[in-house]
This record gives sequence, structure tokens and C-alpha cells, in this order.
Amino acid sequence: MLNTLSRNTICNNDLHRIAEAKGARIDYAPLPSAQAVAVKCGERFFIGLDCGIPENSPRERIILAHELGHIETDAFYGIRAPEWVRQCAESTAERWAVKQLVPKAALCALLKQGFTAWELAEHFNVTEAFIQKACYLYFECGMQAK
Repeated sequence: MLNTLSRNTICNNDLHRIAEAKGARIDYAPLPSAQAVAVKCGERFFIGLDCGIPENSPRERIILAHELGHIETDAFYGIRAPEWVRQCAESTAERWAVKQLVPKAALCALLKQGFTAWELAEHFNVTEAFIQKACYLYFECGMQAK
């Protein structure tokens, strides 16, 4: 079982440092209708994570990276935004998260070694579904590494 992340893979502390560098405040609260939310208020950013998400879990890692993706790419939308605007912002944030958590070069190297989806998920500390999403974005959609 692998439980360490490779040198070129971002760790949970790095995610918190990115948020801090952007001046983003991370709060945990009950969010019954969403797992998380990223908000831009002027030049300030806030990330709300549902307090029911297990701390330091792959799920928390993925969700936090996604919300940081909104901040890093300025992919925000208003509550009344059309569906296509929402989808575009969500896709942009998700692609940023994939690039940070599962770098293409590292993924390709491990795939060449014969790693299975669950081994990749364990290695990158994400879920198998997230590994499948990364493979889809990199290899079927042609997403560039950076």
C-alpha cells in the first residue's frame, strides 16, 4: 500500500497554504444543500466546507482543491447565472483540481508501471472516481498538463 505522495504532487498542507496565500478564509459549517462553497467578496475569498466531511480524507482533499480551483481561476458565478455559466465555472474549477492533485506526468508514469485505479487513488490520496475523472480529462478530452 502506498501512502506517500510523490514530490510533484500537492499535499493537503499545500492546499491550505494556497488558500492562505490568496487570503482565503476556510470555515467548516453545516452545509445541508452543498458540500462546499467558494465565495468572492470584493478582493476577499471565503471557502465553506461542510463539517460532515471527514477531516484529511480524500473527499475533503478533492472538495477543497475544487473550491480553490474557483479562486485560482476566478471561475465564479452568481446565484441567478444561467446553467451554461455554472457548468463552465464548475468545469474550470474541476480541471484545476485535477491538475493539482493528479499531475499528468506522475499519472502516466504510474500507469506505465501497471498501477490499478485503486492503487492510483491511494497514491494520490483521492478517490477512484477522481482518478477516472483525471484519466478522462487527460486522455479523452486532451486536457493539457499545465
